[in-house]
Amino acid sequence: MTKFFVKWRVDLSRSALSPKEAVQLGLKLGDAVKAEMSSGKVTEWGSFCNGKDGYCIIEGTEQDVVSTMYKYISNVSYEVYPVHGVDDSIAAMKEALGAMQA
Repeated sequence: MTKFFVKWRVDLSRSALSPKEAVQLGLKLGDAVKAEMSSGKVTEWGSFCNGKDGYCIIEGTEQDVVSTMYKYISNVSYEVYPVHGVDDSIAAMKEALGAMQA
């Protein structure tokens, strides 16, 4: 299973919301994220202190990431990066080194 780092940004420029409506939208999105986390699809979620950006970790396939993001696409924009851990990084470096020495 692949792990994806997703940087998200709430994009309020897509609609004319009052500050109160923006906070209400944030609460609605927060409840939706909690449901994603309880289902196990999103394993970590955080909000940056600027109130409009954050990140999450999604484990699964590319299809899992895309289907999760489409649920919020009207209010949120994304940058998505597949990531791997230290053991996979070391294995890739050793493979590269072996190819360089051949």
